[in-house]
Amino acid sequence: MHIARMVKISYIEKVNAKSPPDISYIFNTDSFVIRALAASFSQKLKLEEDWKKTYEYYNENPEEAKEYVNRVVKGYGHNILQEIDYDAIVFDGISRFATLYLWRNINTPNETYGAGIETSFRIAKPTKYRGEVEEIYLKCLEAYEECLNRNIPPQDARYLIPMGATTRMLISANSRYCNKITKAAAQCPLPELQKISKRLKQIVKKIGCETDEKVPSKWELFGDSQEKDVSIDIFGKSNDPFSISLSAYIRGSLSMYAELVRQRQLRWNIEPVSRIAEKGRFVIPPSFDEDVKKIYKEIAKKAHDNQMDLLRKKDPTFAYYLLMGQEATADVYAHSAGAFELSQARTCGTAQWEIRNFGTEVAKKLANLGYEKKVGPKCWREGIICTEPNTFKTKYNKCPVLSKRTSGEKLKLNEALELLKTEYEVFEVQIS
Repeated sequence: MHIARMVKISYIEKVNAKSPPDISYIFNTDSFVIRALAASFSQKLKLEEDWKKTYEYYNENPEEAKEYVNRVVKGYGHNILQEIDYDAIVFDGISRFATLYLWRNINTPNETYGAGIETSFRIAKPTKYRGEVEEIYLKCLEAYEECLNRNIPPQDARYLIPMGATTRMLISANSRYCNKITKAAAQCPLPELQKISKRLKQIVKKIGCETDEKVPSKWELFGDSQEKDVSIDIFGKSNDPFSISLSAYIRGSLSMYAELVRQRQLRWNIEPVSRIAEKGRFVIPPSFDEDVKKIYKEIAKKAHDNQMDLLRKKDPTFAYYLLMGQEATADVYAHSAGAFELSQARTCGTAQWEIRNFGTEVAKKLANLGYEKKVGPKCWREGIICTEPNTFKTKYNKCPVLSKRTSGEKLKLNEALELLKTEYEVFEVQIS
């Protein structure tokens, strides 16, 4: 099967390989204007559309901005919009790798606080990419489009997309934490992140003071790591939820981590990026049929060959050739609320399936410690009908727990959690 003959790409744009993202600092005395802009990134603004026009529109229509934000917060549960304040930094044309690298730093255990949103490939198509990945990007996007034609969910189709795809992101953080994020970006030898650090340094000088504070953990681009068995350990007392702590070693796709790193109660120590490339392991979404699996393996082989060619030259841009479906390992740490959040929101039938697998295992561990009534999906935990918004209907109609509940069947927690687990395959590409 030659997918290129089956689909038509309506829009695609290459970003110059040497160009940094367009980074803008915005300030507004009406925080709802910036919140509305952030919501539009998440909900409706395509990557090819000019975000500045949207910002100007809401600046001229502040009441509409407020109404829109309230509708999104109440209807979609995007409470993070309420944390966005009077100023923010917009990154336009930033690679998916760079967004993952930056978000990994922003969490409570790293003592670096901030809020923000990026354009999701669940909402917008990945139509822009960095020039470094031009060799494979068109074929990846054609395969992505074919997945959509076959009714494969966008959140699965994106496993075919390289981390050199570009997106749009907004972060709201005070000068202290912007300074820490600046220092973190400077630690990575990838030229894009070096340029991001220099621009952020200019912004920090404008809004605050430069200090020597740094994020206490670092994601290495080059390095080695020791493979371990997957494990999830819960520590604490059965009658004191504040004593609970989580220590886990997990495997999952970069697509999974791109979502999970934004759960800011957790700290993620992802293995060195070079090890992800060297291992050449790829997660297959269960929605992929045999034709799509075949194309996926062809794309993965080509992407992996490029990764290894660049890695041998110590060229940091190898990171752009990582596919979003490429598997990585990570040590995960959380305390109290972070562990319970994993065991609740991340076990919902609408959660990303890899994340849901992790959440259900955490929920089982907490239930065994005596917290059965505090874990599991909200519908089961509170005995209510699914409250997910209409945009998720095609997802939660397939939720096995919802279908059992609507048929009047009562489930025990372990039964619900088993129904929510998703089996999947992983394949490995050999080094050429």
